[in-house]
Amino acid sequence: MSAQAGAARGRRAVFWLAFVACSAAAPLVFAPARAQTDASRLRRVDVLDTVVLPAALPGGQRLREVSGLAWDVHAHQLVTVSDRGLVVRWMLDIDRRRLVSAWPVHAQRLLPAGRVNAESIEVLPAPPGQPASASRLLVADEAGHRVLVADWRGAAGAAPELPLPGPPPATAGRLANDGIEAIAWHPRHGLLAVRQHGLAADRQADVHRVVAADGRHWALRATPGGRASVKALHLVDDTRLLVLEKLTGGGQRRMLLRELDLRACASDAPCEAAAAEIDRRTFDADDNFEGLACLDASLCLIASDDGRHAQPRTVLALLWLERGRRPQAP
Repeated sequence: MSAQAGAARGRRAVFWLAFVACSAAAPLVFAPARAQTDASRLRRVDVLDTVVLPAALPGGQRLREVSGLAWDVHAHQLVTVSDRGLVVRWMLDIDRRRLVSAWPVHAQRLLPAGRVNAESIEVLPAPPGQPASASRLLVADEAGHRVLVADWRGAAGAAPELPLPGPPPATAGRLANDGIEAIAWHPRHGLLAVRQHGLAADRQADVHRVVAADGRHWALRATPGGRASVKALHLVDDTRLLVLEKLTGGGQRRMLLRELDLRACASDAPCEAAAAEIDRRTFDADDNFEGLACLDASLCLIASDDGRHAQPRTVLALLWLERGRRPQAP
């Protein structure tokens, strides 16, 4: 890359990061609670751009099986975690809604006892009185049916008790859908967690159930037309929770973003949730997307898990979430 091109990319990155830093929709700093309005309701998702992430990482690590994403609002970096327990920090170059490039700046394997089958990750703010660099990570370990709290050096320990009801997954012959799949952090309700397919009663009722550490829970109706599963969560603000849903059946795979209004949804009845399908024509047929991270209320990222590929290939996609009232019929 020429010096002129490098400077131009740097200017774009600095401009973009300054925009994000000023955004009022930072993942963990929220405005007062408010009811969702027609002007803020999710209507449509557009795929703006994609890049293939480099497989070679700092420290001689290799990128495989990315399963969780988070946006570090203080460092202005994307954080990914893989099924193999590898945490990677990325710088992004985004210019006029184009995902120009992404490059790794740090890679660290989680270091608790035993292998971590990480499915989801969240960045927690630093404890009161400590600098922003003292932020921590929440990591969902599907195989261990637990959530770990880790520092940026990879040292991890068990978090408080997992709020998900039901027994932990069996150690042998475990189904892929009976462990924790996705987490988010709510400033009032604490840890939010969801299983990939849910327990038998929820599967029979065709609902996905999100459970909070304070005992609250929300059930949203699964999208009909196939086998529906939850792949990721992202908290937009204190009332809106985005859910990445996968639908399989008939040899096809569909991906949808659902948006749950937490304040308008009662715990004792299934909730309606706005749904917008992600157009898969931009991707290869075997791109299996997991993980969800949003830079603000309208700009989000998802990444593909290449666990079934012979060669590394992780696709990072930039999404635009259209919000507002539906156009009136003439």
